[in-house]
Amino acid sequence: MVRINVGHLILRGIVARIVGDVLGYLVDGVLLAARWTFAMQKLGTAQFSSNQWMVFNLIGLVYGILAMWL
Repeated sequence: MVRINVGHLILRGIVARIVGDVLGYLVDGVLLAARWTFAMQKLGTAQFSSNQWMVFNLIGLVYGILAMWL
């Protein structure tokens, strides 16, 4: 059985998350920004706070590491 290199696993998970963040920003923050703003206003909700963005990014980092592990 091959041992998993934990350092590489974490590094690849971080890189996967950075790529996901960049792609997510390009799609949601640039291409669909007007539609997201319109939809959030129709729902009557406010913009996300910085704390919510930090939690989303931490969860995404864990997902990236888990994806590389699988």
